Amino acid sequence: SGTPWRVIMRYAAPIIISYFLQQIYILTDAVICGQVLTASEVAGVNDTFPLTFIFLQFAFGCTAGFSVITAKCVGGRDIKGVRRSFICQTYLSLAISAFLTVVSVLMLPWLLGIINVTPDNKEVYDAAYIYCLIIFIGIAAQMGYNFICGVLRAYGDSVSPLVFLVISTVLNVGLDILFLTVFGMGPGGAAFATVLAQFL
Repeated sequence: SGTPWRVIMRYAAPIIISYFLQQIYILTDAVICGQVLTASEVAGVNDTFPLTFIFLQFAFGCTAGFSVITAKCVGGRDIKGVRRSFICQTYLSLAISAFLTVVSVLMLPWLLGIINVTPDNKEVYDAAYIYCLIIFIGIAAQMGYNFICGVLRAYGDSVSPLVFLVISTVLNVGLDILFLTVFGMGPGGAAFATVLAQFL
């Protein structure tokens, strides 16, 4: 209710801010990795961006599509439909997460070959492989985060997902510093920090 453009802007503003925060999320990863890891390890982590982007954005697209159905039921005050769509989304998210995880992990050596990351340069390859492997194993965390945010946005709440993202971004920075500088976990530590921050 209210003036349409104001309602739309109130709803859209937190989503727009979320996209900027996601860029900061990626940038802080790169900055911390650049300060701690070797040049070859940084190259390996940076080279994997197209691969992780494809799988994670596919997961994001699925959950965004699911929330459209929920939003339609919420708008139509169809409580039974909302519950049915929520349960269906849960099963689909679990199934898609499992499918994407298995496919991405099995295809990882081949995918790295496509972007010319090969065992010929062992340090770069090892960094890229371990980073991607952990990110792909953690696809369920990314899918779960997007699923919950999608349901909240379907109810018209675009602020809570932004709060979750702020918390996740701060956690990611803190865990990156902990895993890379204190524990010296290397590229795997950077990936584990990202997955753990999203899961939490």
